[in-house]
Amino acid sequence: MGTKAIHPAPPATVRAAWDAHLSVVGPVYGLGVGIAVLCATNMLNLMMGQPFWTLTQIINMGLESSLATWYSSMLWAVAAALAWRCRAAGPQGRAARVWLALAAVFVFFSIDEVAMVHERLGRLLADHGGTYGQLLHTTRWVLMLGPVAILVLVALALYASPVYAQAPCAWRLLATGLAIFLAAALGIESTTNLLNHSTLQWIWDLEIVTEETIEMIGAWLVVEACDAYRRDRTVHA
Repeated sequence: MGTKAIHPAPPATVRAAWDAHLSVVGPVYGLGVGIAVLCATNMLNLMMGQPFWTLTQIINMGLESSLATWYSSMLWAVAAALAWRCRAAGPQGRAARVWLALAAVFVFFSIDEVAMVHERLGRLLADHGGTYGQLLHTTRWVLMLGPVAILVLVALALYASPVYAQAPCAWRLLATGLAIFLAAALGIESTTNLLNHSTLQWIWDLEIVTEETIEMIGAWLVVEACDAYRRDRTVHA
């Protein structure tokens, strides 16, 4: 009978490093679990025909005053707080200014989730935009403010290009998260202009859940990117 190889237990330093890793990224992963739970509950509620209207009002991703809206706002608030910490964690100068600008953008996104700034401003601009402002009947803000948002982020990306060598994986993850968020906010949301509540309500509801979930995933990736940059800069400090 052969003898089984006995693998020694990992050194205490390895266990300590792993525990430290989990203590840092565990909450970030937890935010991702929250997105999955919200998406699953909304899908289940739709499949059941929204049997409890009070519950629907609480979790509905299509309503502004709901748990989903609060969660989206909270994700961007966490991203803003981490971006502020990244400003201090990395080298000063251009990188610090980029993270300060990103923190301000993320704060605006957080406020916008609950205050509906872009919808109200978009409607105001569309009312004075003539034919151009009336092209989209449900999401007029996309035409009026979408190009502005893209230009701001592109300009910020170009300004930040010299510092991409610092934690390049974190920067790529940040760009991916913002791209996913904008694709959902500007692209998928625009498809509601092709739908109506009278004959395609179930498709409308499904589109809303899909769009909001993808937006949250984008925000979550931004949170992960900020945290990854902060951890990288802390290690290389």
